[in-house]
Amino acid sequence: MIEILIYYMDINQIHHSLSLYEGIVSKEKVMKIRKFRSINDASLSLFGEVLVRLAIKKNIGVSNCDIHIMHHTNGKPYTLVKGRQIYFNISHSNDYVICGIDDNEIGIDIEKILDIDLSISELVLSNYEREKLLELDKYAQKKYFYTIWTLKESFLKYTGEGLNDELSRLSFECSEEIKLYFENVISFSDLKFSEIQIDPEYKCHVCYNDSKVIAIEKITEEEIIKIFLNE
Repeated sequence: MIEILIYYMDINQIHHSLSLYEGIVSKEKVMKIRKFRSINDASLSLFGEVLVRLAIKKNIGVSNCDIHIMHHTNGKPYTLVKGRQIYFNISHSNDYVICGIDDNEIGIDIEKILDIDLSISELVLSNYEREKLLELDKYAQKKYFYTIWTLKESFLKYTGEGLNDELSRLSFECSEEIKLYFENVISFSDLKFSEIQIDPEYKCHVCYNDSKVIAIEKITEEEIIKIFLNE
């Protein structure tokens, strides 16, 4: 692919029953979503996989039945399509589900901007980041906190490694170019981070390792029906 593909959707704009879309996803996904008590959680989980399949089908031109989702030993998902390994990552928060697709590793995270308890910043932010946070007014603090949170989560999802107990050892400098430090030493300089702006009430970042153009597209229920159910 010549672009990193970012597809997202607002599940509030889904008007048909989830059962209509179960035939699009894997049997394992159907079994999983049927265990959810919350229709919102079931919708986010279901349409995460729908977005992945839609992106591959639209851009690579294969039948949905030829898309098989597998996992590496660290749990990260991928799929083989026409002999190519395609990487993807999914995130969701409240009303939005979003996925990133690339030929290389990718990590993405989205979070709704909510009120924060500053005490948890000690677990998430580095000393440098906490100092920056305390310089800001209350509204700006929330935006900054979720900026850092989604940056760190996108990085952890990119690596697929459990560094959650070391979040405060990671530090981001959010200038013109986003820089990542580990224990005050600039690290992972080959990685890129970009903000994905889809709603002013949310923060979203993607982590990747090349300089491709990022293509962002909102998907509607009508398009899903057209691509999968009207074949």
